[in-house]
Amino acid sequence: MILAKVFRITLEQADVSADSEWEDRNWDAVVTCEYERLRGDLNWSLTVYAANEVEYRPSEKELASLVPSASPRWFLLLGMPGSRGSGE
Repeated sequence: MILAKVFRITLEQADVSADSEWEDRNWDAVVTCEYERLRGDLNWSLTVYAANEVEYRPSEKELASLVPSASPRWFLLLGMPGSRGSGE
């Protein structure tokens, strides 16, 4: 529901699956979120993908602020362009 709200899509257009899950994914989804449990300082990794046909694309900053407001138990740590750990 969070992805549908943030990206302004229908619930059927979103998929949230474990990184290792391949059989039960919604392969027609235009926005996907893969998650995996980590060891170390961070407990979870979330990766969000939006297909080219997604019209509304929040910035990383906007996404980072909208996701926790939709579900206070979650928070995002995003690598912003040029920041340490972003790969850019």
